[in-house]
Amino acid sequence: MSLLTSNLKADFNFKNFGLHAGKVVLSSASWSSIYFYDTDPSKVISDYPKLNFDFTDHGIELSVNAEVKPTFVRLLSRIKQDQSEFEKIALDLGEFEFLLFYKLQFFPQNNFIWNLVPGFPQKMGGFRAEDIFSDIEAFGKDWGKFRKTLLFRMVSGLEKHQSGRPFNEKELKYATSKNPNPNYAIRIEKRYPAKNIDQLGKKVVPFFEKDVRELKKLLIFLINGE
Repeated sequence: MSLLTSNLKADFNFKNFGLHAGKVVLSSASWSSIYFYDTDPSKVISDYPKLNFDFTDHGIELSVNAEVKPTFVRLLSRIKQDQSEFEKIALDLGEFEFLLFYKLQFFPQNNFIWNLVPGFPQKMGGFRAEDIFSDIEAFGKDWGKFRKTLLFRMVSGLEKHQSGRPFNEKELKYATSKNPNPNYAIRIEKRYPAKNIDQLGKKVVPFFEKDVRELKKLLIFLINGE
């Protein structure tokens, strides 16, 4: 990952950036992200979308993501400000998909159940920006129904904690008393099966350099726009 970042340094001169990595809790998966900041390199969580690599047993996921509320709001605002430009950029990202998630929080901090909003993912090629806003509006109107169903699944044991255990009493109480409105997250991503990655051998770095560079216009649009 450090070699890839070094090779892309000139491409990312439009904004200060750093490298951050970690493991997914209760999972064998891990991730590395390139995050962007104004002046403070320690501000890993900012208002700017990240460029993320998720490494799982199934392969690698490359994404531009907005997974916390300030970042989600910024991404959505930028798209709304210039929908036609976003759609032009999307045409060049035909192999990527736009994923819109809703999240229900079951305990403080980063404890959420994630699900895709119905109708997603959608291919970026030919993507209509207006669909994002109409789908969020429609889903918001039906949130009470989705929330009721998800809470039932949690209480009944049909939906389990990511560790595989049932949700405990404190988590169920928190989930039931909170979440009056849905939380959202967006990922614009491409997935690479593990067998395809294995076949790349020493060519893996230049392979991903190409796909990351394809995301440069999108990142500049989302990060440098006002």
